[in-house]
Amino acid sequence: MLNIRLPKLRKPGMLREEKGFTLIEVLISIVLLGLITASLAFGLGSASKGLVHNDSRQTAKNLAESQIEYIKNLPFASAYDTSYHAGPPVTGIQLPTGYSLSNVIHSGTDSAYFNPIRDANIQLIIITITGPGNVTYTLKDYKVR
Repeated sequence: MLNIRLPKLRKPGMLREEKGFTLIEVLISIVLLGLITASLAFGLGSASKGLVHNDSRQTAKNLAESQIEYIKNLPFASAYDTSYHAGPPVTGIQLPTGYSLSNVIHSGTDSAYFNPIRDANIQLIIITITGPGNVTYTLKDYKVR
């Protein structure tokens, strides 16, 4: 008689000779790496967008402060002087591309903002800088004769 030995059947993964990963393990790790990469890319994109917005806002702030200082160094205009009280904005600074300037100067005789009797020697300066992405920065200050 023939004596044939059959190997004992063992469960998969229990053999010591098996090496490597199963297809399901590989697919799960690829999906997890994809999710991690996508979230990282999304986070970097959001951070980059926020950085550009903050840079535009800081530039607008610096431009507004420079314009305020320029106007404060001009001679004090009377309520009847329309050279920079009304009309085109007084620009003492060079605006970068994409930025626009709006300034309004209210004299002390303007009863909507001041007491005309008491505040004739005061001017309210309002500077608005608009930058890329509709970033708007408004700065108010007073000028005294």
